[in-house]
Amino acid sequence: MNVIFMRHTQAQHNVTDIINSDPQKQVVLTELGRRQAVAAAKKLGGMTFDVIYVSEFVRTQETAAIINDGRFPVVIDKRINEFNVGLDGKKASEWTNRKMKAARNKRFDFKLKGAESMRDLKKRVGNFLDELRGKGYRDVLAVTHGDVVNVALVIFGKLTEEQAAEYKVKNGEYFGFEL
Repeated sequence: MNVIFMRHTQAQHNVTDIINSDPQKQVVLTELGRRQAVAAAKKLGGMTFDVIYVSEFVRTQETAAIINDGRFPVVIDKRINEFNVGLDGKKASEWTNRKMKAARNKRFDFKLKGAESMRDLKKRVGNFLDELRGKGYRDVLAVTHGDVVNVALVIFGKLTEEQAAEYKVKNGEYFGFEL
């Protein structure tokens, strides 16, 4: 099975540098984000998907809707939701500063009280992939969030945990894997 993990295209919170890990808060795509989704659709245009998975966040759903144009079924799955760093509504730089204070080899396990670590996120994404294996799909697109893509890169052996804790996936960037 071919699985493509894609980060959503630019949303309002990307411009304001605000963390949004609550799917109930409606953070929509910017005009640039809509154009990025159209460009991604053109790049992926020749591909067909058995299904497109999205998170509970509207920005992933909007990105997928533009790419999909109604051609493929779309499934919402909370296991590919945004990484909950415990700082919803705060500046992303605050999370980065706190994480970077952790020892380099401990960043993948760093978490604030009541939040997730990247290792927790990796387990969540691993559960999603385990279920996908049993579905019999040939081609899947998962439109999700940057850190979800990061842990997929770890799961598929493309990044180390230390690299994933520091790597920044760009809006609209995607990676394909054989599952």
